[in-house]
Parts: sequence; C-alpha cells; structure tokens
Amino acid sequence: MANATYTNNRYIKTAYKGIVSLCLLYHILFACMIVVLHVPALFIYHLCVCAFYVLMLRLVTMDIYRVTTVLVHIEIISFILANTVLLGWNTGFHAYLLALASLVYFNPFENKKVMYIFSGAEAILFFCLKIYTIYYPPILDMDFQMQEIFYLINYIGCFIVVVSGAALSKVSAETTEKRLVRKTRSLQNQADHDTLTHLWTRSYLMKQFPHIKEKGIPFSLVMCDIDDFKRINDTYGHNCGDYILESIAGILKKNSPENSIVTRWGGEEFIVLLEDCDITKSKPLVENIREKVAETKFVYKEQNLHVTMTFGISTSMEHTELTNLIELADDRLYAGKQTGKNRVVDDSYVA
Repeated sequence: MANATYTNNRYIKTAYKGIVSLCLLYHILFACMIVVLHVPALFIYHLCVCAFYVLMLRLVTMDIYRVTTVLVHIEIISFILANTVLLGWNTGFHAYLLALASLVYFNPFENKKVMYIFSGAEAILFFCLKIYTIYYPPILDMDFQMQEIFYLINYIGCFIVVVSGAALSKVSAETTEKRLVRKTRSLQNQADHDTLTHLWTRSYLMKQFPHIKEKGIPFSLVMCDIDDFKRINDTYGHNCGDYILESIAGILKKNSPENSIVTRWGGEEFIVLLEDCDITKSKPLVENIREKVAETKFVYKEQNLHVTMTFGISTSMEHTELTNLIELADDRLYAGKQTGKNRVVDDSYVA
C-alpha cells in the first residue's frame, strides 16, 4: 500500500508539473510574439507571468496543489481578460474560458463546489467579454495576419487543455481516492484501538478470531480483571483509574508474545488471545504477568498504590467458539475473585 501511495503522489506531482510547465512555455512563446508587436508593457507583463509560473512550480514541488490550482485559474482569467480587451475578440483568447470551464471535474478540494464556482465565473466572463467587444474595439491595432496567428495558436492551446482534461480527471480521482483511503484508515484505526489504553478493541478481536481459528493451532484465551478497581476510582478519582488502566495495558502488552491480541474488553476487563499456546505454555506466561502487575509500584500524585489482577484461562482444547471460550474464562475469573483474588485459574479449578 505504501508503494501505491508513493506512485499516486509521484503521478499527481508529475501531472501538476507538466501543466504548470506548459503554461510557462506558453507565456514564453507569447512574450516572443509580443516583441514583434513592439508593445513593451505587454512584454513585461508576460515576463512577470513567466516568473509567476516558476513560483507555481516551486509550490508543486512542495505538494501545495490547492493554492496552485486557485492561483493558476486567477492568472489565466486575468490573462484572457487583459488580452481580449487589448487585442480583440478575433485573436481567440476567449476560447480558453470554455476550455477551463470543461475541467470542472478536476477538483483537489474538499468542498466540491469550488471548481463549479470557478467554471461558472469563467462562463459568465466569456459572455461579458463578448458583449464588451461588440461595443468596444481593441485597444491595440493589429493586422489581420497577426490576428490569424494568435487565433491559431490559441485554439491549438485550447485543444491541448481539453485533451489534458482526461489526465487531469485521473489526477482528481487519485487525489480523491487517496483522501478516502486516509479517512477509511483513520476510522478503521479508531474502531480497532481503544482510545485510552491503545490496545485492540472488542470488535477487532471478534474480527480476527475466525482467522486464528482457521489456522488449526492450539490457542488460549485469558480474561483478566483489575482487583478492587472501583475502590481505586472512589478513593483516588477517575484520573487515577485511567492511569492504572494505561499502566496495566502496558504491562500486558510488554509481557505477551508478539502475535498475541491484547484487548481491552470493557471497563477494567482485558482479554489476551495467545496463539500457538496450550495450557502448558499459557499458564506460566499468565503467572508471570500476574507477578509483574503485583510487583509494579504504581505512583499517582505521590501516592503508592498496590494493584493486583485475577486471571481466568480457557483453551481451544475445551471450546473453539469465541463466546464459549469467553464464558468459560469469565467463570474461572469469577472463581478467582471468590477465592482470594490475585491469582490465575485454569481448567484445574474444581468448583
């Protein structure tokens, strides 16, 4: 997935660089043509626009695509407006407005209305310029041959813009896909991880259990509970309770095998699913965790707290369904609570 994301980013950046570079070359061409017309002010304008597109290339390099899109649209609209007023309708600059309006589906913005606003403004400007040129002649005089050269170049440029729309639509699709994937991952990560302890959630365990079961290897399910947790909350407050939960989560995760699924089941209850682990392996492992918890010095606001946990173990040799395993482990956990707490209860327990 990382390679796919890298490829998408590279494609998007390449497409933007190509578009901005095309605009830059276009204005360099026009600057050369303006030299023939002997209009110094217009020549300086095109040089400034060339510098503008060099800056846009820098923004693309920095992955600032939305700002680049807005600024390029504003520049092109200004360019069309200025040149149509100066050189007249017959030079064909107005055609770029229609070409730009056709790119409405290329949208790197969260708000889908942004590009429709741009396209609407460009369509309105097209008709306003037409009306303006009916009543007002161009400011600069130009012979018919030069008008035809501008007309030809501009319509070729419009054709290139429209053809580029296919590539731009792919860029938009890639950008949208990337954004959706990122949101989906974020939501999935929130659903799969407990916000306080950062352990796996109940829903994640339930999703993963069928895959573990399909492997056909022995496994153990450990349900554990913090002893007298209500007393901790009532005495020291819920912030202290959260501190204990986070600390216990760290101990469980640190002392469980890497392929274990350490889950916050709810409240002060945790479930650890141990793969490739029958009772002969799981019992000493859980005993070690119990000892680690009992030996840990929990300090909250200069108060030393002694915390213990009780554990119930069930195995795949007894049941293969998650609900049955949880029920059995919960019964053994309850038995451990009833017989003194701070202990591990497995299949050797007899009521």
